[in-house]
Order: sequence, then structure tokens, then C-alpha cells
Amino acid sequence: NRNYSYIDDNGNEVWNTSGTSSNQNGNTYAGDGPFSESENKAIRYFVENHDFILALNNHTHSNLLLYPYGYDYNQYTEDNDVYEFLSEELVKENGYDNIISADLYPAAGDSDDFMYGMLETESGGSRNKIFAMTPEIGSSFWPAASTIEDLCKEMMYLNLTAAQMVNNYATLKDITTSNFISSSSYSTSYEIQRLGIGGQGDFDVSITPISDNIISGTNTNSHNQMSLGGIIGGAFTIELSSEIQYGDQVSYMLVLNNGSFNKEYIINKIYGDPIIVFEDESSMIQDYWESDSWNITYEDYTSPDTSITDSPNGNYSNNEYSVIELSNSVNLSDASYAELSFNAKWHTESGYDYIQVEISTDNGQSWIPQCGKYTKIGSDTHENAIDEPLYDGLQESWVNETISLSDYLNNEIKIRFKLVSDNSQRRDGFYFDDLKINIISSNLSINSIDNIPVQFYPNPAEEKVFINTTLTNYNITIYNILGKQIFRTIGNSGNTTINLSSLPHGIFLLKLNNGKKIKTFKIIKN
Repeated sequence: NRNYSYIDDNGNEVWNTSGTSSNQNGNTYAGDGPFSESENKAIRYFVENHDFILALNNHTHSNLLLYPYGYDYNQYTEDNDVYEFLSEELVKENGYDNIISADLYPAAGDSDDFMYGMLETESGGSRNKIFAMTPEIGSSFWPAASTIEDLCKEMMYLNLTAAQMVNNYATLKDITTSNFISSSSYSTSYEIQRLGIGGQGDFDVSITPISDNIISGTNTNSHNQMSLGGIIGGAFTIELSSEIQYGDQVSYMLVLNNGSFNKEYIINKIYGDPIIVFEDESSMIQDYWESDSWNITYEDYTSPDTSITDSPNGNYSNNEYSVIELSNSVNLSDASYAELSFNAKWHTESGYDYIQVEISTDNGQSWIPQCGKYTKIGSDTHENAIDEPLYDGLQESWVNETISLSDYLNNEIKIRFKLVSDNSQRRDGFYFDDLKINIISSNLSINSIDNIPVQFYPNPAEEKVFINTTLTNYNITIYNILGKQIFRTIGNSGNTTINLSSLPHGIFLLKLNNGKKIKTFKIIKN
């Protein structure tokens, strides 16, 4: 019923003014007067005898998150900015629309208006306001039993985040631009954002080594008096052991402390200077890809002017099964580590329609779905993808996805994206951009030491490159971008000239090694 009331800015009690009924049998009956019904009296007593900070008054339906005021149009709370921020964060996983209640329809006497705005207690005292919101869950008043589990999953992030928001709560993310570390002294960067309405906004971030190849110790940064929604960045320097090898994993933990508890974030990086063995830099899809339906779009991208999407002309279709496959296979036989990375965003019907990245090692006869940083586990409503990694729901902003290919070293692989939809709701689909494959070559897995006295020029080069050094008895080896050796000369001393005329145009790696030290240069042959 709509038996609650609210005191407006003029001190007037708002009850039974809009969206209500005087019919005792009506669904919107407002009662004989404010709080005349025993159920509403009980809720009022319960609220006034507890110091709640935030409340979710769950309801069905419409895939919405409503917040006050609901009694009339264009009535904003004094905390409207706070409500907008909190609600936007809460719906970022399930894709619900966050709106003021009255924008759905005006209705006096709802629970959110009461919890936020009726601060005078029944006994004549006062209480603190509650940031109350109403999730309108799902797409029907009486969801089918078969959908309950998926609706619960759909609300999981919203519920857990709301519970944390009542505290001094923040989140942390690693913003280091690369998954690779190429020097023995490395700076790892992070950002924290305050999401909680409790506490003073004081947080500590510390770093703790996990892998034995880190020789630097624990360190802590303090960030104080953060505002709600505020973002602050920080960094730590990591010193690595001189014994570290190319392809080794470097693991450490960033710990975010809010004064009451720790939240731990494990970060894994790979040591080595990666070689790009594939990079999609073209705006012509036929240069690298094969598909009957996926295509380029100018609508959105992370590097100008295009990205690739499953539905360039609108939403994807019902009952769609579409793929886009990399035209050429990728050979990982010379890699000690490999990863696929791309930028992506997506919007599908949560719990039903999905996208997968798949790998084939048998020339496309069978396909294996891949786990990434942003994949979820498929449920029984994801057709033919139960317990498989996939992308679904809403990811509104671009994220950088990385997928380890270490299970496929020494293989030649094919890569594809696959979209599957059912016969119900349709969405905008999946976008990806800046796709590349990086490897650490097994032929280059030796320590790189930066203090060798060597000059190397010109670069880019046409016919010859010159090496000026005082080193004696050193070897020179040149590799292509797949790590295959294509040139070698041994027993060099002092200055040396290398003839590149027999090499094709492209990028090469030159390794100089005297048996004790090694230095690697990237050569561009024009």
C-alpha cells in the first residue's frame, strides 16, 4: 500500500496526494490516514529504532533502480547528487536504469520518501535520513521460477556494493598501462575511488611482494579526506632480482585498508620486452578478419576511426549465432609466454545472450572458450555455454581485456569472437578495438643488462647499421618478430658494421651477447 507519509520542505505532510487510492481493496490504498495500517506502523517502529544508513526496498518490475522523491514530478532531494552517484554505481553491472521515482509515475506514500524524508519520529524526536532506493527487479511482476537464480545473480553486485557503501568504502584498480615489465626497476600505478558514504574518506594502500623475484619490501601510501566519488592515484617502485628471466611472472599484492578491514588485489605481470606478432591497425575488416555479419563501425572506438562490432547497424538479431575469425593462424612455437589483448565494451541481455573469445588448435575443427579479466561463468540460461567463460550484461565504458595464451605455446592457433542470442530481448552487442598478440620469445630468454657501453645507429636503417663498443669477443644475432634467428656473427671485437640489404622491410631484434652480458635493440628496416 501507499500508507507512508513524508514532510516536504514547507513542513507539510504529504499523504494520499497522487498515485493512490481510497479503495480499501485497491493495490494503491493509502489507508485512513498516515501510518494507519499495522504493517506500516511496524516498519516505522523498526526504522526509528535502528540507525540505518542505506536501504533497498526490493520490488518488481522494469529493470530500474528508483530513488526519491516519488510523490510528484521534479522534486529533488538535497542529496540528489549523492543519489545519482550511488545509484549509477549500483547499476553498472546489471544495466538497470537509475531514475527518480516520479519519473516512472508520481506516487505519494512510498517507502523511499518516508525513509529519506520523514525524520520526525512517532515519539516526537528525530532520526537520521536513510539513503533508500527501490530496485524494480526483472521484467515481470511474477517472475517464472526458472528465472529466480539469474535474477539473484543480476542483483549480486548491486546488493554487495550497497552493503559496503554504508562504510568507509573505496575500490582500487591497477592502471599500469602494460602487462609486461621490461626493466629491473618498475613503477606500478593504481587509482582508488571512494564509493562509501560512511567514515572520513581516509584510506591506506600498501604493496606486498608475492613472488621471490621481487627484492623490494612492503611500502604504504596514505590518501586522506577523499570526497564521495573522488579518485586519487598513486604508485610504488618495485625492484627485481638480477636473477630474473624473460617470461617469469612477477606477482605482488596491493592492499586497500579503510581503517577497519583490508581488501586485497593480486597483480600479476610478466618480465620481458614483448614482441607484437599481430596487431590490427587496419580500418578495412577484410585485411585481417573473416565474417558474414561482424564489421567495422565509426560509432565508437579507442583509437581512430573505427572499432569492430557484431551489429554495426543497430542491435543484434534474435536467435543469432555469428562469428568473426582471424584470417591467418598465429604460430606460438617460439614463445615462452603469449597473451591476447584488446579493448572492449558490450551490452547484451544479461543471463541469456553472450559473447565468447575462442581458440582452436586443430585448424577450426573444435573451439575452446577463453577466460579473461572480465569474463563471467555461463549459467543454464546461456545456451550451450553452461560453466563456460563469456561476456554478458553491460560494460558501458571501454576496458582493456587480456587473455593468457600460455596453454597454447608450441601450437599454431586460430582466434575468433562468437555472439549467441535467444529469441527475447536484443541489445547493442559487443565492440572490440586495438587487438594485438604479444609474446616473449624463447630465443631471447636471457637477462638483459642495461649498462653495456654500446652505440647503435642509424635506426631506422636502409642498408647498414653500425655498432660502436669497446666490448671484445661478442656475438650478434638478429631475430624476426616471431623470434626466429635470421642472422648470426660471432667473435666480434670493437666497432662492427652489419649489412641489412638481404633483409625484408620490417621490425627485427638484434641481440648482442659477450657470454656475460646481453643487450637487445629493436631494428626498423626501411
